Parts: sequence; structure tokens; C-alpha cells
Amino acid sequence: MKATNIKVLAVPNYEGLAIDDFLKKAKNYQIMSSYLPEERDIHRLPRCFIINLLYTITGEDVKLYVKHIIEERNKAVVDHQRMALELDDDIRRAFEMSTTVSCKSTFGQSWLGGRGPRLKYRWT
Repeated sequence: MKATNIKVLAVPNYEGLAIDDFLKKAKNYQIMSSYLPEERDIHRLPRCFIINLLYTITGEDVKLYVKHIIEERNKAVVDHQRMALELDDDIRRAFEMSTTVSCKSTFGQSWLGGRGPRLKYRWT
């Protein structure tokens, strides 16, 4: 497999998304054994290697699994900590379509000439 064909999936460290969970999923795909070392050496592999390899081979199955775990965890946190907010319908739809928000900014660097905070929002 060429490195250019590898798909990358960012996965948080939540319950249900541990390396053992991904190794259990990997056992369902015979082709995974061609890319993994012997059982005794698997613990030496980085978590991201196993996740990215599984995502590359299985495609959307792993991505949907991760998204489901994230959504369930987020719902549990909101319910447990009573963090629910009432939002405008357009804003609510935007949040529902995204599970993550990354930020980076160039605020304060242009005409001010200073190095202000970097806040550039992108919905993913």
C-alpha cells in the first residue's frame, strides 16, 4: 500500500475508541492481518497507525463508528451536565452537521500591525 493512499482519521480518546476497540474491529477484516505484526508486537504500534490503516481499508465503516461514539458521548455529557441550549434553527443545524470545530485566526495582524490572537473558524 502506498503512503499516498492512506486516509487519516482524527479520533479523540473517548471510551469506546481505545486501541483495543479498533483491534477488535480489525479482526473482522482478513486483509488487516497482512499489514499488522504478530500479536505479541501489536502493543508497540501507535494508536493512530491502527486507526488510519483500518480507515483506509474499511472506508466509511470506521468513520461512521467513530462519529456514532462521539455523538453518544457528547449527548451523555450534555444530559449529565445539563448543558443543553436553545438555539436558532439555522445555528442548530450547523452544529448538528459538525462534530468538531477547529480554530485558527489572523485577528489583529493585518492593519493593526500587531500579533493578535489567531481565530479562524472552520466547520468540519
